[in-house]
Amino acid sequence: MRVRFIRTAGLAFLFLSITAVSAQNGPVYQVVVAIDPVAIDVAITDPQGRSVNDLSRDDFLVYEDGEPQELQSAEVIGMPYSILLLVDRSPRDARSDWPRFVVRSVDLFLKNLRGPDRLAVAGFDDRVSVLVDWRPSRNGIVQRVMLRKSDRHTRFFEAVGWASEEMDLSSVGGTQAQPLIHGRRGVIVFTDGRDFDMYPKYVTANGQTVPDPFYEVPPSVEMRFEQSRERLQSRSVPFYFVAVDTDKQLSEKSPLAKLDGWVKFLKEVRTRMEGLAESSGGVAAFPKRIEDLLPLYDKIQRDLGTGYQLKYTSRRPADGKVRRVEVRVRDTKLRVYQSSTNYYPH
Repeated sequence: MRVRFIRTAGLAFLFLSITAVSAQNGPVYQVVVAIDPVAIDVAITDPQGRSVNDLSRDDFLVYEDGEPQELQSAEVIGMPYSILLLVDRSPRDARSDWPRFVVRSVDLFLKNLRGPDRLAVAGFDDRVSVLVDWRPSRNGIVQRVMLRKSDRHTRFFEAVGWASEEMDLSSVGGTQAQPLIHGRRGVIVFTDGRDFDMYPKYVTANGQTVPDPFYEVPPSVEMRFEQSRERLQSRSVPFYFVAVDTDKQLSEKSPLAKLDGWVKFLKEVRTRMEGLAESSGGVAAFPKRIEDLLPLYDKIQRDLGTGYQLKYTSRRPADGKVRRVEVRVRDTKLRVYQSSTNYYPH
């Protein structure tokens, strides 16, 4: 897969050349038992939405039409997942490496997508624009996306809220052209995390205009942050932040590093991204080089794209008829996500 920008007349076109094979079918509520053993694919998460990949056969309970079944095996496998890429379009300094860094970062991630995985892409400033609607990865599809250079203010927390709602909606519906995947879902946000209302005020000190050295986050921003944090905490969708231009990435040689107010502002921005990531079960990364993202992308693959294949031989003979199958785990705090080509909507 390849992603590249072509710049013309102040516009940027993002080309996604998505290569893969086929898409999975819908939710796992019923199964046609035509062969033995029956195979079921499930993903398991803890209360924080983090993937649990160290369970054994004895940790699972399988019921067919309410009757317990004897499980033969539980093997860790790769599973399809749905990922939303949310890209910050806020104005950048002309010397910023941000656009090129984003393109390379997205390209690096897309190379790891598999055929059944679904993705969507959206950009945000003071509003969110869908650039690529939900679609499975397949051979022969090239998606052209236009990213207009934005001069609008950034409403960061509202964009995060929109993404959370979008992930709720992505678990509903599904068509033959755009099949629904009932595996894990996640969001990657490429951003500097700077909500417009969060910027420091400037004051005059020693004859110079500088960011307020006694900077504090405005109460209105703190309230919006808490609302976003509580929303993410109540879901089971991890948010992964690829953050740039934070205090962790500020060079000691930069003139901005000498401005206490600016450094405090960057720190507050960074800690709020970390807070949102932690509340959702995700993480925040602060790369200085493109290679620094490899551990994050590996983690996303493990978190979202790993599950179990359970196999059992039904207590009743295979007859090609639909039966209701339920998978549970003995630890009632854990959550089960089901996804398999053997399953069809209830």
